[in-house]
Amino acid sequence: MKVKNREYKTIKWEKRKDQILAYEKMYKARVEELKKSLNSEVSSNAKQWCLLKLSYASIVELDYINKREEAFKEHLKDLLQNASLCCKAYNDGVDMHEATRRPIAEGLKSGFEGYYALIAQDEDVLMNVTNEEHPLRKLLGHKKIQTETDKYDELCDMINAIVENDSDAFNEALSARIRSIRKMPTDYFICLDVWSMGLIRYAEKQGMIVDRDKYIETDLSSIGL
Repeated sequence: MKVKNREYKTIKWEKRKDQILAYEKMYKARVEELKKSLNSEVSSNAKQWCLLKLSYASIVELDYINKREEAFKEHLKDLLQNASLCCKAYNDGVDMHEATRRPIAEGLKSGFEGYYALIAQDEDVLMNVTNEEHPLRKLLGHKKIQTETDKYDELCDMINAIVENDSDAFNEALSARIRSIRKMPTDYFICLDVWSMGLIRYAEKQGMIVDRDKYIETDLSSIGL
């Protein structure tokens, strides 16, 4: 039992959790202000959608820390809706300020919201919020990622394990991913490992056996998933 508890929760997690909780009122107030400022102009709304998805990402993390199941699912839906609107405006060539275009383009490349889409098990949204070269597109196409690429990491190992339907390799890569996270300084520590959680949900959908609730950063059971 002691070993399990040590694997599940860390002192860094607790410290980072307390830092994040201090900003809950601020994020909720920001969302309400942004929603009021939306208008009929898509170009100006793109900036609001971009800011909203960032704010909702913070609120989703707060929901996870507080184990608010229904709120997590509701705010996850809001996050993905605004992310999709951002990317659609960008891909449609809507005229917007470069300061708005740049983070949307970076988001399509990083695929951050794509992993959230996997948590929600919404592959259509995933396609909307990632570019054609993103590893998650390869995952959906059941294609492996080449190991010699510069950005190959534990997440790529997890994706390749899913493609090969290898549960042991997936869990080994997940464990390596968690070890990497727990080396982070407290100020940058991840309480909600969106990336791993999305891949865990997809792996389970494919019938794989995953250590889904072994680590607090990926404990899906705490939010009813």
